[in-house]
Amino acid sequence: MGTMKEGWIRLCEEQGTEIWPLEKDGDDGLYLTKKTYFSGHREAHTTPVYQVWIDDKREVTMVRDEAYTIWREHMAKIEKALSLRSCPFCGGKGKIYENPQTRLHEIVCENADGTCHARTVAYETREEAATAWNRRVKYIGAANLEKIEEIPQKWEPKPCPFCGSKEGPHFFRYEHIAGRARWGVVCLDCMAAMDKGWCQDGKAALDEWNRRAGDTQSELAEMLD
Repeated sequence: MGTMKEGWIRLCEEQGTEIWPLEKDGDDGLYLTKKTYFSGHREAHTTPVYQVWIDDKREVTMVRDEAYTIWREHMAKIEKALSLRSCPFCGGKGKIYENPQTRLHEIVCENADGTCHARTVAYETREEAATAWNRRVKYIGAANLEKIEEIPQKWEPKPCPFCGSKEGPHFFRYEHIAGRARWGVVCLDCMAAMDKGWCQDGKAALDEWNRRAGDTQSELAEMLD
């Protein structure tokens, strides 16, 4: 028999109503529909309607901002249910993205100033992406900040904060449209990456990878629980 949403799509096709997906998350989504009404042989008008499908239930509005508000509240509930931890690099908030072409999910750090860009690799489900993002490893010796500060900084990436791999983190370099090459660090074991987009040498990329949101006494204690 199919779902209510599948029946709606078939009806739109039969009536010649165009459908544009604006946001997608699994079977849920925000769509813009347009249908052109004719009077005799002359085109009359085209009516845009926003349709939000959540759990096979539909909400309809002709107001764009209202539709996006409904969708964003829905996604906020999903992210809250997944209980995404703060970014291990900067402490920013992680946000789930679904690629509309591949339907794969990844989580990206969206800190307030937009300068972190830490991200997971893409996963088939948002639950898998959340599990990868929430995974943390203990930072050996982090509880004693004074001792760590006495150790000279080496050109060696810290273990990946997501999967704990010591061998995984590697530097990468690429040409940038602005002219000078850019550097980043990626973990080849779990594919988590740190690419600021402005690091013009390996030392800057190293500093960003080695930075941890847990570099305070309170958060270090939490990481070592």
